[in-house]
Formats: sequence, structure tokens, C-alpha cells
Amino acid sequence: MTMNRRGLLASGAAAFAMTLASGRIALAQSADEINILSVVPLTGPVAHTGQAEQLGWADAIDYINSTGGVAGRKLNVSVVDSEYKVDVGLAHWKRGLADGKYQFVKVDNTGLARAMAPENNERYKMLVGMSATPSGLKDTAAYPHFFIPGSNYEDLMAVILSWIGEQANGKKPRIALVYSATEFGRDPIALTKERIAGGDFELVLEDETPFTAVDVTANVIKIRNAKPDYVIFHGYAANVWPEMSRLIREYGIDAQLIVTSYACDPHILKSVGESANGVIGCTQHTLAVGGSDQPVLKAIDAALKARDPAYDGLGSIGYIFSWANALIFREAAAACINAGEELTGDNLIRAVQNIKDWDSGGVFPLPVTFRDNRVPSAVLYRFGVTPEKVTLEHIASVGI
Repeated sequence: MTMNRRGLLASGAAAFAMTLASGRIALAQSADEINILSVVPLTGPVAHTGQAEQLGWADAIDYINSTGGVAGRKLNVSVVDSEYKVDVGLAHWKRGLADGKYQFVKVDNTGLARAMAPENNERYKMLVGMSATPSGLKDTAAYPHFFIPGSNYEDLMAVILSWIGEQANGKKPRIALVYSATEFGRDPIALTKERIAGGDFELVLEDETPFTAVDVTANVIKIRNAKPDYVIFHGYAANVWPEMSRLIREYGIDAQLIVTSYACDPHILKSVGESANGVIGCTQHTLAVGGSDQPVLKAIDAALKARDPAYDGLGSIGYIFSWANALIFREAAAACINAGEELTGDNLIRAVQNIKDWDSGGVFPLPVTFRDNRVPSAVLYRFGVTPEKVTLEHIASVGI
């Protein structure tokens, strides 16, 4: 954990203690507020992302309420700890339904979305957002009330392969595909392998690893023997791939390393150290916050400066995901209220699906138009990592 991360999370320590004691963090509620339930992993193997999400929700809700709310109504959010477990997250959702006061729930993983879908489709019809981006949610018939505030995992891999193809210069790129043994990790692999086989690439290694592991030496030896030009890591956050990247550099493996989604968190890259210098990241949202003239990014910049004296101008993935979910909900709820419609799941998801060419204030790399329950755009960064700081070089913002 870096100083930036420690500083960011310190300001949430009191609220986090409340979560451990009661399982729930809630801001003050009143009858005229619109209520959101956010299920996040505040403990467990990806707690760092959930804790960043918690702070992102707090700052996004403060921003929305201070700029007119939702058609004049205030937003309120309750944050609960899923521990990154489907059964725990499902129990929190059921308790939220019993409370009967939430118009929107945000959940944190593919398995939880799948477990919720049948009952939500048939009985509750509640609007559900995500801080995971499973490709299966593009099936609007199976997930009629769900949305992803960004591109899905298959989209990210397609962008990466397109970029690799542009670098080929007449050569056939040799690709190693390394992913975690999770739904998150396996999600885009079948389609990605089809795209590699159908394009001018060579798949020289496919390696599935545990989501957490102590010794990755054998995996790195497989990479060395395969002699790839590119190593794509998918399905990780702050685990496994950082140690693999260190060993890759120690072993003198000359390959471009590429990471996706939560592994692109600048604070994770800094903790990896100089072996992460030059890593390419493909993710859903803008991470270079400081110095932007975009209105929402300016608000995020001010909020992070207030939270952390060591803030470096970069947003974390979980933190930005919370802003993306909150801003999309604001747009959809305002559209319903202005049209005189109740905030039902049917009305809200229709309003989400009708978002077209929306200016997100910089959170998304391109104007937002929903298609198949998602925002089909992504951003590519090259990370510069030194002991002192992390920098981001914007490579491209890509529509899919």
C-alpha cells in the first residue's frame, strides 16, 4: 500500500469501523431522498478497491447534492460490505429489499449479478449497476434491469488486440494470455482466443493462475519459454500479476506487459515498482484527473486533494467506478422525474438505455451512448513508474 492509498483510505477509517461493527454504512436519510444501496468488498481479497469505492460514493453523492441533486431531490447512499462473497452480497441485497427504500443497487461481482438476476427479473425489477463489467450482461433479455458503467471485459480485450495489431509492422505478434481462475478472469478468454486465431496473431501461451498465489515462479518460467512479444494479464487487481511482472524483468524477458480494468489502478502500479514501468493499461474510465478542465474531473480533483495531502493527480479504479455509477443514475433518475415517471426499475433502465452522446464531464473518455447494457468505450494508457511517482501517457480513447 502506497502513501497515496494510505492517505486516501485514512479519511474513511471511522466509517469503515462502522461497517465492521454493523455491516452497513449509511448517510442520514429522509423521506424525500432517493436512496441507493452500494454493495462493495470492504474486506476480503480486493478490499482496497471496495474501500476506494466507498470514498468515491461519498464524494460523488456530495457533488451531485451540491449541484442540484436529481431534479431537485437529494441522493442518499448506504454502503455495505460484501466481503467479495456472493452469499454475503445477496443477503445484503435481500435486507435492502426488505427495507423497501432503495431505488437503485450497485453490486460488485459477476457471481452476485448472476445470483440476483432470476428473482430480480421476475419479482423485484430493481435497477442494478455494477463495479464489475461482465460480458454476459450484454444479454439484455437475461439481464433486463442491469447496466455496466463502462465497457465489458470482452470489449477491453478487443481494444488490446486491435492496438497490438497496429504495432505489428508486418510481423505476427506472439501473445501470452495469463488470467485468474475466477469468473472475472475467464470471462473474455474464449472469445479472445477466437479473435487471436482469426487474426494475424500467434497464441504462444495460455496460463490460468489462482486469483491469489505466493509462488509464481513456474508461471514466469512458462512465459520465458514461450518467448512472447506481449503478455496480457486479465482478471487480477493487486495480486499475482505484480509479482509475475517483477520476475519477468528479473529473468530478462523482453515482452510488453498489458493489464486490464482493476489491475490498471495507478496506486497498484506504484506499489509494483519500476518493473511496472512501461506497462500498458486498458480500462473503462479516465484516471488522469489532475489538471483537467473537464467539470466533473475538476470536482474529483478537488475532493481527492481535500482527502489526501499526498494526492498525485490520479484517480483509483474503484473510486472512479463509484462516480460513474452515481452520475449515470443521476441522469436516468432525472429523466424519469422530469417525464413524470416513477423511479421503478423498468422506467430507470429505459432511461439508462436512452442515454446518448452524454457528456460525463470527463469521467468517460468519450461521449456516453449506451448499447447492450454498457458504455462501449475504453482508454489505453502507458504507465511510467519510478520510486517517486506514477505518470500516465494517454495512448488512445477508443469507441467499440
